[in-house]
Amino acid sequence: MAVIAYLNFKTESREAVKFYEEALDGYDVRIMTLGELPEDSEFPMDEATKALIANASVKFAGGMIMLSDVPEGMGMTFTPGNNFCVSIVIKDKVLAEKYFNNLAAGGQVIMPLMEVSWSPLYGALKDKFGITWQVNVAEDDYYFTYK
Repeated sequence: MAVIAYLNFKTESREAVKFYEEALDGYDVRIMTLGELPEDSEFPMDEATKALIANASVKFAGGMIMLSDVPEGMGMTFTPGNNFCVSIVIKDKVLAEKYFNNLAAGGQVIMPLMEVSWSPLYGALKDKFGITWQVNVAEDDYYFTYK
């Protein structure tokens, strides 16, 4: 299992990826834009929004950070200073469900566990202490191998 800091930005993720890559001697940088996600009729996107980061990652010195942009109207609110969450990445679906349900107890489910384009099981929640968590099942070793 990997536990990863996940940083949210209003629209500066691309700039932040470059900064962290350089500052931390990062490698194996991966970027997925909002335009690469399946279209959602409830959230039409213009070209500028499609260019924003849906998910990015930078590996460095035995660790990883992940980043994304939070455009207006996507069900999340960007708040400077509180723009992070903890991401659990695991291969075991049963444990992922257990952790998700345990963390959600007394809290709020933001996105229930479900299959998404990048994962067979993904969900997001805010625990009873106000900490946002993502639980993500990974099918490959990308999140678990570092230089």
